[in-house]
Amino acid sequence: MDLQEKRQLDLARQVAGVKARARPWRAIIFTVLAIAAAGVSFAFSRDLKTLWEPGHLANSIAAAVAAVAFFIFASIAVVSLASQARKTLQSVTGSAHAAVVRYAIVLIGAILTITVTLGLLKVPIGQLLVGGALATIIVTIAGQQSLSNIFAGLVLLLSRPFQVGDAILLRSGALSAGSSKEP
Repeated sequence: MDLQEKRQLDLARQVAGVKARARPWRAIIFTVLAIAAAGVSFAFSRDLKTLWEPGHLANSIAAAVAAVAFFIFASIAVVSLASQARKTLQSVTGSAHAAVVRYAIVLIGAILTITVTLGLLKVPIGQLLVGGALATIIVTIAGQQSLSNIFAGLVLLLSRPFQVGDAILLRSGALSAGSSKEP
């Protein structure tokens, strides 16, 4: 390898290091655009009780378009932030932990984005939250066993109590050591 190739490789490593430490500009830009769109939507719908009041068609259309723009910009910002967090955490915590963090950011961001968008569109959020809470209670009661297995898997994933090659003794269930019948 000659000196020129070595310099190019060093420069490529430096550029990769800078990119790894770079701020998530896409997420920042789209967050600013989402906040601006929310402000425009709020300004146009400030005097309206419902979004489609008679006599205020221009304000209603401008508020609705700005609310849709907020939804699009906020969605892009959330996805960009989640992917940047995954890239940053993947080398430190591993791909499984980084994926869990990414999914959590996407889930929380989606809920907040939808809630704010519905608020900008003058949809009564309180009633939706009560209905969502009741539906959540019903679903969690119905899926209690499955949800407990999911959370147990997450605890095992995050705590890493054993590694490849460790001997594991199961004490209950179909695979347990005591379940086999010996003659």
